[in-house]
Amino acid sequence: MKVAYITPYYKEEPQVLERCIKSVAAQTIKVDHFLISDGYPQDWVASRVARHIPLGKSHGDYGNTPRGIGAQLAVSDGYDAIGFLDADNWLDPNHTEECLKTAIGNYGSPLNCDYVVTKRRFIRPNLTVANIQEESNHIDTNCYFLLRGAYSFLPVWNLMPKEFSNVADRVFYKSIMEADLNYATNKAVTVNYLNLWATTYEAVGEVPPPEAKPNVEGVRGYKWLAELDDRRKELVRRLVGTDLSA
Repeated sequence: MKVAYITPYYKEEPQVLERCIKSVAAQTIKVDHFLISDGYPQDWVASRVARHIPLGKSHGDYGNTPRGIGAQLAVSDGYDAIGFLDADNWLDPNHTEECLKTAIGNYGSPLNCDYVVTKRRFIRPNLTVANIQEESNHIDTNCYFLLRGAYSFLPVWNLMPKEFSNVADRVFYKSIMEADLNYATNKAVTVNYLNLWATTYEAVGEVPPPEAKPNVEGVRGYKWLAELDDRRKELVRRLVGTDLSA
């Protein structure tokens, strides 16, 4: 199988990108890595990954534009599975192997499984593991391993209105979960998520690190949507494949 990982990047430090790139290169199953620069390309990346796509400007949508473009290029290039990996995160070496084992174990073949949901560990900026539990009823972008049966949802990254870009993973989750797809959950924890959300530390009684940031304003898009007339609301529903006002 041909597997591609899509990483949008912006102004990350080279050592951060290096960690991400090395983790994909170290997979126990051969995979390819697409890095899409959202306006600030680092030329050295081109020699390290399968595809380096510099975009002419930053799109200000939390990586949605480069993520969607990279994923659809992977589809055009004939990849059988696509994973997403943000530039500041990294994978365990067995991540891809575990995803494929999970698909086969649950459905007999990757062709019969539409996507695999993986699990993440929350990493502090000092690279120690934080005792933070995964949120219920949510899948982080880095925890999707999409197979061909779920490719029709890839355009959602580019089609959703920019007003929802700061909660894009929740829009994508709602869209894909409402579909009747075959998915399986990988029991192993194989995604390393650099956690900078202050509220997640506070929720477990831990003082947030100095680099931590407040939550995004999750209601912004919903306020914007509520002010639209019925026709424009219907167009948004068609673009993302779900009723976000519900």
